[in-house]
Amino acid sequence: MKSVISKNKKTISLENGGIYRAEKDETVADFMSRVRKTVKTEYLEDLQIDKETPANSPKRETRSMEEKNDDNLVNAEAESAKVLQKAKAEAAAAKIAKAEKIAEAKEAKAEAKAEADALKLVRETEIKKAKAERAEEIKKAKEEARAKAKEAKEAQVEEKARLKKEAEEAKIKAKEEAKIEAAEAAKIKAEEDEEAEKGATEEAEKVATEEAEKDAAERIKKIEVYKQMILEKGKAIIERGNEDAAKIIRDAEAKAFALTEEAESMASKIIEGSTHDPVLLEMAKENKGKACKFIPFGLVSQVDGTIIGAHVDKRSSSVFYRIEDEVGILYHKNAKSGNVQIL
Repeated sequence: MKSVISKNKKTISLENGGIYRAEKDETVADFMSRVRKTVKTEYLEDLQIDKETPANSPKRETRSMEEKNDDNLVNAEAESAKVLQKAKAEAAAAKIAKAEKIAEAKEAKAEAKAEADALKLVRETEIKKAKAERAEEIKKAKEEARAKAKEAKEAQVEEKARLKKEAEEAKIKAKEEAKIEAAEAAKIKAEEDEEAEKGATEEAEKVATEEAEKDAAERIKKIEVYKQMILEKGKAIIERGNEDAAKIIRDAEAKAFALTEEAESMASKIIEGSTHDPVLLEMAKENKGKACKFIPFGLVSQVDGTIIGAHVDKRSSSVFYRIEDEVGILYHKNAKSGNVQIL
C-alpha cells in the first residue's frame, strides 16, 4: 500500500484515504515504524511511504487546513515541552534532594547495620566458640564411653570364651566319665551276663546230661528187652528143629549188639557235649588275638574289636567267639555268623 508523509513529518496519508498523525515526542522513525506495523496488522499489506511532492500532495484546501492544524499542534507541543522541561527540572531537583536524604538515611542505616553486624558477629563467634568447646567435650565423652564400652565388650567376649571353654572341657570330661562309667557298667553287666550264662549253661548242661542219661538208659533197657525177646524166639525155633535157627540167633545177637553200641555212643556224645564241629572250634581258636569288625546286638553298624577266645555253647552245640570292643565290653558271637569280619 502506498502513502505520503507530510513535509513536517507529522502526518502520513494512505492511498485509501486513511491518515495517521505522529504522537507527542515521537520521532519520525518511530512514527513511520508504528504506522507500518498498524497497516500490516489491519490491511495485511506492506506500507510504502513516499515524501510529499507537488505530484502526490493532497488537495490544496485540505492541505492548508492540515498545515494549520500541524502548526497549531507544533506550537502547543513546544509550549508543552517547555512546561514539561521545567517540571522535569523541578522534579529532578526534588529527586536529587530526596536522593540525598535517602543516601543519608541509607548511610545511617548502613552504619547501624554494620554495628549490629559487628555485635552479631561477636555474639556468633562467642556462640560458635562455646559450641565448639561443648562439641569437643561431647566428643571426648563419647570417645571415653566408646573406649569403656570396647573394654567391657572385650571383657565380655573373654569371659564368654572362658565360660565356653570351661563348659566344653566339662562336657568332654563328663562324656569321658560317662563313657568310663558306661564301659565299667557294661563290663560289669557283661561279667554278670557271662556268669548268668555260665550258670544257665551249667544248669542246662546238667539237665541235658540227666535227660540224656535217662534216655540212653531207657534205650539200652529197651534194646536188652528186644535182645532177650530175640533170644527167646531163637530158642523156640531151635526147639522146633529149624535148620536155620543158629544163623537167625547169630544175626539177632549181632543186630542187638550193634544197636546197643549205637545207643551207648549216642549217650556218651550227648553227655560229653561233643556234637559240635571240632574243626570249626580249632579254626576259631586260631583267630585268638586278631582284630575284627562285628555288629553288636541291637545295632546296625560295625564296631572294632579283638577276639580273645572261642568256646562251645553246650546248649546249642555251636562254636562262639568271645570278642572285646574298644572300651572293654565283652560280646559272644556265633563263629558261623556273617556279622564277624576277621581283619
